[in-house]
Amino acid sequence: MINERLERSVVTSFGTRIQKIAKLIGGKGTGVEGGDIFIEKKGRRYYIQMKAGPNTPNKDLVEMINKLLLSATRRNAGSIALLGMTYGNKQKVSGIIRRYSQIDWKIGREFWEFIGNKGIAQEIYKPELRNIWQQVCIKAFTKSLFLCILKDY
Repeated sequence: MINERLERSVVTSFGTRIQKIAKLIGGKGTGVEGGDIFIEKKGRRYYIQMKAGPNTPNKDLVEMINKLLLSATRRNAGSIALLGMTYGNKQKVSGIIRRYSQIDWKIGREFWEFIGNKGIAQEIYKPELRNIWQQVCIKAFTKSLFLCILKDY
């Protein structure tokens, strides 16, 4: 039980930090339950729930994300719900997401370039992001996760 709490704390801490990076790259805070960030493109607002990778959510979590983000899009006509996974590629996306997600999703490079611009890998090394990445990579497992995020670049 202690291990689960510690693990959840580390994952939550990582999630908070990766959201800060996403906001620096192009996202904004949503104020919408279920949405970690939002972006506006071509006059459309995208509410995005961020997950670390392609195997993170279980069925119940995917269904909750569907419910919350689809509710947000109903309240804001013309908006779009999106699940954003910070690393991996389409072939790595879990069967749970493929089967149960009712919203579109983007993963890895596609996700980062959607919220930012093409060539975002170079942006990640901007001076204002270095300190955040350094904090994110303090734990050994996040160092390998950081490498996964950049692997496709």
